[in-house]
Amino acid sequence: MDERKARQKAKEIGLPVKGSVGVLLAAKENGLIELIKPLLTQMQMNGIYLGKSVIDEALQQASEKD
Repeated sequence: MDERKARQKAKEIGLPVKGSVGVLLAAKENGLIELIKPLLTQMQMNGIYLGKSVIDEALQQASEKD
């Protein structure tokens, strides 16, 4: 199933939807990783598009905003 369709279907039936950035934030909150910024950078270097606003918001939530 296409990811966009899967996300929409999950929302329709009331399931929580969390993307890769959300997983990184949860990992940091649970003490599994110290920083998300280097991981976000590595994701981008590997061809994953992350919008500037998504990165800025994630870094702010993770208290890593410069």
